This record gives sequence, structure tokens and C-alpha cells, in this order.
Amino acid sequence: EVHGIEISSSMIERLHRNLGEAVPIVANDMTAFTLDRGYPMALLGFNTLFGPTDPEAQANVFTSIHAALEPDGAFVIDCFVPDLGRFADDQSVRVAGMTDDWVRIDYSIHEPDRQLIRTIADIRWLNGRTHLLPVTIRYLWPDQIDELAARAGLALAERYGWYDEAPFTDASSHHVSVYRKV
Repeated sequence: EVHGIEISSSMIERLHRNLGEAVPIVANDMTAFTLDRGYPMALLGFNTLFGPTDPEAQANVFTSIHAALEPDGAFVIDCFVPDLGRFADDQSVRVAGMTDDWVRIDYSIHEPDRQLIRTIADIRWLNGRTHLLPVTIRYLWPDQIDELAARAGLALAERYGWYDEAPFTDASSHHVSVYRKV
């Protein structure tokens, strides 16, 4: 049984269009939610933890997840491991993708004191169409994520380099971490 939490009404509409009512979606904020039942597992995928740019809001995600888990419940999270080597003078311009019809160029500013990366993805098509997509994230290192989890009553049980259970090493660009409610 799968349930979802989403704050955006337009995203909820899109989910219902694609999934129907098979997956119940609760309209709520992942940084502060309560549910009327416990769950054996919660998944926070695709770097979603990095969306809230306030450290307290990121910590609250773990508190809310802890409250939503059954005893010994699991919290699975996947995030990238920050690659700050791509920044020179806390700036970066790079081609992030390209086909015969379009190119995506990312312009990024790094604010190391706040662990923020502000990016504008500039997507340009050959037909002259342009789309600018601003994104700001607050990244965390795996040990910082472990600390937030521990403060919320979650203990790291396993960590992998990806969902295929590849080993997590110093060279890993991503991690899938499994925490257990304690």
C-alpha cells in the first residue's frame, strides 16, 4: 500500500491524472505533517531533502517522518553527494544536457557558508524557444543527514551507493540511506 504527501495542488492534480486514485495523496508540507496512522516505511527520493533551504525545516522532515513510522519502521532517503569541485570562485557554468534540438546550460552560484546552491537552468531549443528554471537547494553531507536523523530518533541501518545496493564509497556520487526508528 502506497500513500503520498505533496504540498503542490498542481502536482497533486498531475499525480491523480497519472495514477488515478490508486495512490492516496495527502496535501501537506513534508517539513511539518502528521498522519492518522503509522507506516512501516517512508521514502524520500530524488534529493527532495535538499528542497527546503532552511536548516530547521530540513530537521523537521526527520521529526515528521519519525512520527509517521511504526515501531522499527524504516526511512529510506536518496540524495546526491555534493560535488563542490565543479565550482571556481563559488560559480559554475556548465552544459548539463544536449540533443540535436536543444541545449541546457546551468548557471550556478555556491554559498558555502549556508550550504546553498542557486541555479538557473537555461534550456534553449533550435526553434528559438527558451525556458529558464530557477532552483535553489541546501545540500547536506551524508554525516549531516545522519545527525539530523539521530536527533529525530532514527538510526542509520544501511547505506548504499544506489538502489542496486552497490557499496557506498568515498567516490560515490549518490547514496541511498536506510534509517530505522529507535
